Amino acid sequence: MKFSHLKILHLVVVILGFSLAKAQVISGTVSDSSGPLPGVNVVVMGTTIGTQTDFDGNFTLKDVPIGAKLFISFIGYKTHEVVFN
Repeated sequence: MKFSHLKILHLVVVILGFSLAKAQVISGTVSDSSGPLPGVNVVVMGTTIGTQTDFDGNFTLKDVPIGAKLFISFIGYKTHEVVFN
């Protein structure tokens, strides 16, 4: 298995606007071509805000500042960064 060819193919981030204008609650699902990935680390870069995906690849982060970068990493996969707008 070539780890350089493995990467996260799908990242769906659903934005939920139930908090203040400067900080939001976001949730999404992390998956690859074979389905959802449990245990993926999702961290807001430069903060202590982070979580791991559940058994179905779902995650929720609270108090995420607008414009923050989400750092997504999983053993054996290439890391991925997503900007939260």
